[in-house]
Amino acid sequence: MKNLIVYATKYGSVENAAKLLAEELQGTTDLIRLGHDELPMKNIGAGPNI
Repeated sequence: MKNLIVYATKYGSVENAAKLLAEELQGTTDLIRLGHDELPMKNIGAGPNI
């Protein structure tokens, strides 16, 4: 399963929580920090379950 966690953080607390959550999820997980990372627009809607 592919997972995507999109988050925003000012001091890093949410980033730490997102990383902990990603470790618990099965499959591959991409983390995107809003306002910091570029969104991977080419991959959005690329799967049969989306």
